[in-house]
Amino acid sequence: MTNSKIARNRFRLILLTLTSIVIACGDDSQQQAESSSESRASMTQSLPDLNVANRPPTITSIRFEPARAMPGKQLRVRVATADLDRDPVKLGYTWKINGRRAASSNSILEIPSNLRKGDRIEVSVIASDGKANSGPAVQTILIGNSRPTIQEIQIHVRGDENGQMGQWIADPIAMDPDGDEITFRYSWIVNGRRIDGQGGELARAPRKRGDEIELVVWAMDGESESAPLRSAPFRIGNSAPDIDSRPPPMDPSGQFVYAVSASDRDGDRGLRYTLRQGPDGMKIDAFSGELRWQAELRHAGEHIVEIAVDDRHGGVTTQTFYVHVATGPASQQ
Repeated sequence: MTNSKIARNRFRLILLTLTSIVIACGDDSQQQAESSSESRASMTQSLPDLNVANRPPTITSIRFEPARAMPGKQLRVRVATADLDRDPVKLGYTWKINGRRAASSNSILEIPSNLRKGDRIEVSVIASDGKANSGPAVQTILIGNSRPTIQEIQIHVRGDENGQMGQWIADPIAMDPDGDEITFRYSWIVNGRRIDGQGGELARAPRKRGDEIELVVWAMDGESESAPLRSAPFRIGNSAPDIDSRPPPMDPSGQFVYAVSASDRDGDRGLRYTLRQGPDGMKIDAFSGELRWQAELRHAGEHIVEIAVDDRHGGVTTQTFYVHVATGPASQQ
C-alpha cells in the first residue's frame, strides 16, 4: 500500500471518530434538558397553589354525655370536626341554662343542683382553624326526671274489731326532688319467702310466734322507681288468746252454765282458764273452760264476772260481763 493511500484511510477513521463524539454529546444535552424540564414540573406540582382560598372547618357531629342531664351532675359535649386544608382546629363553647349564659367556656358543664325537671340546657360550638370559623352548631337537652328516694319505713299494728292485733300496716316516708306525686310498691318477706300482692298491709293470721317478717318498699313517681329500701327484720312475739264465745242467758231455774271457747293464733295448746271475779259459789274448769253457778234468792241483784284465758307464754285475755239475779226468773245481761 502506498503512503498516500494509508494517509487517506487514517483521515477517514478520524472523521468517523469525531462524528461519533458529536452525536454522543448531542444525546446527553437532550437528556439533560428533558431531565431539567421534568424536575421543574415536579417542583411546580409540590408547591401550594397560592391562588386557592382557605376553607373553614366544619362540625360533623355533636352529642352530650351522658345522654341524660341530672341536677348536680356533670354534662360533657362531644364534638367531631373536619378541615379540608388539614389545618389544626380549635373549638369555642357557649353554654346557656334556660336562655341565660352559663359560666363554663369549655366542653364540660357542672349542672347546678337547683335545676328541676324540664329546665333547658343549650350549648353552641364554633370550630376555628385560625383563619376562618365554622357556623355554630347548637345542641339542647332538658333536665330529666329525678327518681324519688325512700327515707324511712315505719310499720304500725292495727287491731281488729275485737281490739286484737289484726294486721301490720306499712307507712313509708319518701321524697321526690321534682315534687311529683309518689306511690309505693311493697313486698313482704316471711321467713325468707316473698309474699307479694299484699300491698301495704299484711294480715297477722296465719303468722305464728317466732316468724320473721321483713318489708321491701319501692317509691314511684310515674316515670322512675326508687332504689328499694328494706326494713330491719323483726320476729313475731306471742299473741294473747282470743275468746270467741259470749255468755248465754241464765236458766230460769237459776243455773248459769257457760262453756268458754277460746283460740290462740300462735297455735298454742293447753290454754288455762281462771275466774278472776264472780259471785260466791261460781267456778270454772281450768282445762275445759266450763263456767258453772247456781244462783239462790239471796243472790238477787247484779253480779260482775271476769274470766281470763292464759296461753302460758305470757299472753292473757280477759272477758267481763254481768249476771243479773231477779227475785222472779233469773236473767243475764
